[in-house]
Amino acid sequence: MATSGTQSKEPVNADELFMKLSVPELNVYERRTRQDIENKKQELRMMVGERYRDLIGAADCIVRMKETALAVQDNIARMRNSCDIHALKRNVTAKTKKAQSGAMDDMKKSLYTSAAQIKLLADVPEQIWRNMENHSYLTASRLYLISKAIYKNLNADMEDEDSKSVKVMETFPVVGRQWDAVSHFKAQILKKSHHHLKSAKESDLDVIETICAIMLLDDVTTKDMFRLLLAQRQTAIREVLETKGENVGPQIVQAIDILRATLFHVGHVFLESEQTKVSPLVRHLRSLQQTFSAPSTSSTTTTSSSFTSVSSAASNDHILAPSALQTNSTATAPNLTASVIPKLYPTTPNIHLLVRYLPESVQTFTPFIHLEGPRATFTQQDVFQGVQRWMEDIKAMFGGGFERLLQQVQTSTELVGIRSEVWAALKEDEYALLASSISSTSTHNDKAAKKSPFNEICRVLLDAPFSIWNSILRLGFVTTFQDIIVYSLEELSNQPEKLLRSRLGELDHEEDPNHDIGKFIWNDTAVAKGAALPSATEPLIQRIREYVAGKTHLVAQATGAFEGRLDAIRSDQEKALACELQISDETGEEDEDLEREGGLDLFGAKADTRDLIEFYQRRCVECIKAYTLGLEQLVQEAVHKPEKARNTIPALDRAMTVGRVALGVASMGWVLQRALASPRRRGSATNFAQARAAKASVEAKVQELVNGLQRVYLISHEAWIESVEWTLNRGIRHYLEESSWTDLATLAWEPIPSASSTAATGSRGSSQSSTKPTAAATAGSDEAKTLLPFHCSTRLITALHQAVQEMHRGGTGFMRPELIQILTTKLAFVILRAVDQFLNEVVDQPVSASSPSLSQDPEKVPVVLTEKGAMQLLFDIKFLKLVFQSSIDKDTELAKVSRSVLDRIRGHIDPINLAVFEKPLDTNADRQYGRVAVLLGLLVQLNPVER
Repeated sequence: MATSGTQSKEPVNADELFMKLSVPELNVYERRTRQDIENKKQELRMMVGERYRDLIGAADCIVRMKETALAVQDNIARMRNSCDIHALKRNVTAKTKKAQSGAMDDMKKSLYTSAAQIKLLADVPEQIWRNMENHSYLTASRLYLISKAIYKNLNADMEDEDSKSVKVMETFPVVGRQWDAVSHFKAQILKKSHHHLKSAKESDLDVIETICAIMLLDDVTTKDMFRLLLAQRQTAIREVLETKGENVGPQIVQAIDILRATLFHVGHVFLESEQTKVSPLVRHLRSLQQTFSAPSTSSTTTTSSSFTSVSSAASNDHILAPSALQTNSTATAPNLTASVIPKLYPTTPNIHLLVRYLPESVQTFTPFIHLEGPRATFTQQDVFQGVQRWMEDIKAMFGGGFERLLQQVQTSTELVGIRSEVWAALKEDEYALLASSISSTSTHNDKAAKKSPFNEICRVLLDAPFSIWNSILRLGFVTTFQDIIVYSLEELSNQPEKLLRSRLGELDHEEDPNHDIGKFIWNDTAVAKGAALPSATEPLIQRIREYVAGKTHLVAQATGAFEGRLDAIRSDQEKALACELQISDETGEEDEDLEREGGLDLFGAKADTRDLIEFYQRRCVECIKAYTLGLEQLVQEAVHKPEKARNTIPALDRAMTVGRVALGVASMGWVLQRALASPRRRGSATNFAQARAAKASVEAKVQELVNGLQRVYLISHEAWIESVEWTLNRGIRHYLEESSWTDLATLAWEPIPSASSTAATGSRGSSQSSTKPTAAATAGSDEAKTLLPFHCSTRLITALHQAVQEMHRGGTGFMRPELIQILTTKLAFVILRAVDQFLNEVVDQPVSASSPSLSQDPEKVPVVLTEKGAMQLLFDIKFLKLVFQSSIDKDTELAKVSRSVLDRIRGHIDPINLAVFEKPLDTNADRQYGRVAVLLGLLVQLNPVER
């Protein structure tokens, strides 16, 4: 039984009430009991709405209360029937019909309300998916919140006013399952909204709506969203820079676009208007909090210029001063929110009819947003400081990821193309910065006054203009250009080690062309009749040139590799060193104006190019010096030998082959000059004097490099020259020691006419002719004839021919004149010093057995040099003087030694005979030189052709 809240909870007997109370008192008691029943029903509704989890436990109690109340009603009815059967019967009948009619109406209303809510709840997943696919995350968030409010309302309306009300959760179990499906959308909407903030291609309105969507679903403030936006954009830039692909230029441009778009979005979303002191984001949030909808159409129309995409950003006034949201609308809040539901469900049929049955709590639903309180405090100073810190982080991130991205670029040509794409993206902003610097003094104020929206937003957010190129990108490009130059030249400097070292081991085989250059040039196979020659013209010409230059295949390959690599490096660096700005038709005249206005440097291209040219030339010189040092190291390794040991022929061949490579590179001075030359910018007449100075500097550097290579060439032949000296010295020693300087029967002497001798005697010393007999008279020959040597000693010719053979093998015909001069000079020194030492050991008369010197050293028998032997030796030395004439003429010490040796030999000849026969000896020596000049051609090739 149900009882009043002020009476005892003990059960009351209806019979006792009829006995104790009168009819009026019973009527009062009945009304009070009914009122208590209604109060209990209301309390039950509240309890079910707040504590629906206890509904199942309280169901049995409610049933008992209902049964008790019905029992009381039945007892009262019986009492009335007992008192006034007809009246009570009519009243009871009327009240019963009225109660039944009202219950039916309430049941229909409750059913329609529940059906409308269930319909909307059922349509929510499709609507949310559609909006998420269209990136309308704000609408998706509002749909989620409406569905959440509907589900909460259905749970609160579990019990209606009478016992026949619809139990929604029990009658329609699909409601619970539908909510389970909808509840998962919250995480998906938040995830996709966070990801959508990375996109820099969205308009300002899209960014605002995405931020509002996150704030509706998550417990965050505008400060949190400001940090989230910057963090997502930073992540987007990092992802772009860390992506490995072939299109590096578009990646960098995309990162730049994200950076610029972020600053635009911050300015358009978070900066407050000067008139209303309210940012566009706060206006949207307030509108959502008040009406659960975006600002009205009239208000949005007035500020549409501020909600543009980044590519069409407006002027500074639109950026910094968006119009305020019009809040003085004549429509009331319920009416505004009532119209929200049809807009959220545009595809639901008869949505306007369903809205009529929605409860007021759903129609007037408004969300909670953190816009006030200490946690929501967010000032404009926080915006400026946050953007500045973010820019510092972006600079640091670009410093690492940007340079790693450029490391994928292998050539300067490709890097120049990437830089041109970046310049095209930044040209408007950089030009505006330069134009602003000359706006006060420029004669073209209309052009110089041009402003860039990006520069204007940077002045507001960063308190100063900001150059993306100079602050972030410039150093990375300069460093990458330098790295490419270093890497390319490093490969060139390592050519001696990689290309030659492995090939030098092949020279140990005698059939290798580098072992015998003479045999390589005069190859029987190459010149044989019917030998196959290249059919194409260019290969044939190239082969002929190699033969003419004395280049073997190895030398030609090495020098060709050097030239090809150096030309490839220069060709690759040409565009980077030329600094040709890609001027578009739209801004070409403006760039020319800037060029005239004080020579301003757009993008710092001129300064960077000057530094790059200087760096390239310096590293190129260092590279060629390293190449030269590598060749020198190969030479030193080839001729490295133990103490007092001689180099082997293969070692000499390796050293000379490396020297020929050095000479081949040194002979390509035009290649070195072309590689080091500074390119002239087209149309630049002011650089003519500088170009001449630069050309002179390049020529000096090239000459220094050529000298270094020629020094290696000379060093590479030192061991070979020592070997030739040793061979010739051994032959000369054999010639001097094994020849008989007393018995000259085997030598070739010829007579000369006596008239000639008389004339010669009369002309050189007639006073002495009567005191000394002639050499012919001494020999017992015909008095009318005199015999003099007309042919050199055979052993001397043999020794010289051996040296010539070695010179032929070493390719002396293709050596540089200075090297041949060094060789002949040293060979002349070897011969003359050997003769000079020989003269120290000879005697004029045979030594008797009793001589003290012979008794001390019996094995050492002195060599006897008679006057005839001295005459032959004098002839040989005069012949050698003709052979080495070029070296004697150019080397004063050698000339001094030759005169000293000649004088010593003359000392062993009678002065009168010397005076008579010296001129014929000169004539015979000259004739002998003419006869053997072809045989000794390589040795005498530097001598004058006509003497």
